[in-house]
Amino acid sequence: DGNFAMSGFDKTLDTTLAGAGVGAAYGAVVAAWKAKPMVAERTAPLLLDTAGVIARHAGILAGSAAAFQITKSTVVAMRGEEDAVANGMGGCAAAALAMFRAGAPAALGGCLVVGTAAALVPRVKEEMMGSKH
Repeated sequence: DGNFAMSGFDKTLDTTLAGAGVGAAYGAVVAAWKAKPMVAERTAPLLLDTAGVIARHAGILAGSAAAFQITKSTVVAMRGEEDAVANGMGGCAAAALAMFRAGAPAALGGCLVVGTAAALVPRVKEEMMGSKH
């Protein structure tokens, strides 16, 4: 029905924005860690470099979060159930996108590791909550 499409869009938007926020925070830590000494006449290039580091990390994690949610929503729509398979496929897509620049072996390894971890989330959640939820 029409509500599923809107609900899927809302979930994707929320997940993407959360990924961007986490990526920006991580990018800020990375930028601070590799900070160069400030020189009075050269402040602008250093600020632009810092902003670039933050934006790159925010973009990568936002894209991965969007890939996760879009893939998961598609699998749920096709199979009719939200389960470990949907989470695993979403995790695989997110990791493959994040590791794409590192090459195919890294993308495949990331897919396997993150996909497996994401597939385990419903099981761990079930164990912690004490019932199927």
